[in-house]
Amino acid sequence: MKRSRSDRGDSSNRVSAATVGAGPVRITGRKITSDTLIRVLTNALLYLRNLVFLPVIAKGLGSEAYGVWGQMIGTLGLLTTLLTLNLSTACVRYLPIKTEKREIGSALFSSLAIIWAAVGLFVLIGWFFRTKVSFLMFGAPGLVSYVWIFFVLVLVRITGGFLRNYYRSRNRIKTYSVAEGVEVILEVTAAALLVTRTSMGLSGALWALIAVEGAFMVGMLVAILREVGFIYRLDFRGLRSYLSFSLPLIPNSLLMWVVDLSDRYVITHILGLGQAAAYVAAYQVGRAVSLFMGPIVFGYRPAASSLWDSGDRARLASYMGRALRYYLLFLVPSLFGMFYLAPEAIRVLANEDMVVSPALVLLVGIGIAFARVNEITSYPISLAGRNRIFLILSFFAAAFNLGFNVWLIPKWGILAAATSTLLTYALRNTVVLVISYRILPFQFDGPFFLKAVLCSGAMYGVIRFLPARGIGGLLSVGVVGAAVYFVLMILVRGVSREEWRIVRTALGALFPRR
Repeated sequence: MKRSRSDRGDSSNRVSAATVGAGPVRITGRKITSDTLIRVLTNALLYLRNLVFLPVIAKGLGSEAYGVWGQMIGTLGLLTTLLTLNLSTACVRYLPIKTEKREIGSALFSSLAIIWAAVGLFVLIGWFFRTKVSFLMFGAPGLVSYVWIFFVLVLVRITGGFLRNYYRSRNRIKTYSVAEGVEVILEVTAAALLVTRTSMGLSGALWALIAVEGAFMVGMLVAILREVGFIYRLDFRGLRSYLSFSLPLIPNSLLMWVVDLSDRYVITHILGLGQAAAYVAAYQVGRAVSLFMGPIVFGYRPAASSLWDSGDRARLASYMGRALRYYLLFLVPSLFGMFYLAPEAIRVLANEDMVVSPALVLLVGIGIAFARVNEITSYPISLAGRNRIFLILSFFAAAFNLGFNVWLIPKWGILAAATSTLLTYALRNTVVLVISYRILPFQFDGPFFLKAVLCSGAMYGVIRFLPARGIGGLLSVGVVGAAVYFVLMILVRGVSREEWRIVRTALGALFPRR
């Protein structure tokens, strides 16, 4: 039987012909694709920020200073989930369907008041036990000065991150991304100047982050108040639906932090800050595999929520399949290229003390890839209100990962941490995929994946004969490798003309003709 245009998922990549759901947020295929491209550019800046901080701190201040930096940034990931009570996720879930400014502002600032109370309580308790916090984070009780700076950074980053989700929930991705991109450039510039031109050292880099993010935090707060109006009365009772959605996710997020980042703590306490710095460096380079997944997921969840609420399951399944396909298009060659280029990249960006094997970076990269794919495949479970599944799975994943790390890191070193994370995500995500598929069956393009693997293998065979020494060599090999891969994918029809047309349409939305 011939399918209708809507059943085919609309080859022009329109997720909705006009609007999705009853809310004011318009979600069209052209907007989603253009927003995704914008997020690609912004994510590239975010990724480059992490790479720039690697030479600024590791080369200028030493491996242990970079280890301290890595511990602080990793711990921020944990506290962002705990101290926000996952209300950022709830706002992205529910604010898109709201129409009244007063209702939007009340929900947003009531949530923010709760978050500030949680942050204040954390800082108060942490300050009384600052010596123990220093030992827990850095394996040394004498680094209390960094603990104080860390508390200030927690307040600024959590507040700014939550406020940015207002723009994400209203589907104003361009505003969000431009602000974030400018913030990144200013952070890197200020931190580099304070580290290289003053005697402030690591403290200078941290205070640069606080100053820039604090300025943007105040700016966003003022801008949002101008849009929704000043809120005289907060409505905490109205947050029941938000909290009922977000609170069950906290234990899961905590357990997944154990899987994702607790290995840094184990490495710090068993092997020292120097080895922790090498592992963090490998992790930062390995994050290249998520460069294109971040933008896809960023726009995917608000759109998926609207499609689910409107009952358009077929289009949502089609959207999921395309999201996975587009990620695999970039993921597979990134893994092959990383195996060859990563050790030299770390040598150039860090220092001679950070000796990292290709196997370590590859394992880290595959583990990160599993984690990011899960952000797409797991969302139907959340939309169906079955979040308890994540808690059960994450409990066993965290226990397995932590036990594996404590047992094998003393024997195998940092390679054990990467292996543990990879195995944990592979097992957990397999179960999640099976459950999610039962809720919302979607198509996985197996032939496309095989073409991507074969073309990436051929690309690897070519770049292995090219010298990759220094920044210039790394960039030239990367450009040649990308060209070889995409030419081969076009020849084997792994990338269709329709997909190139979608990209051109999105670029037209990004840069409209006057």
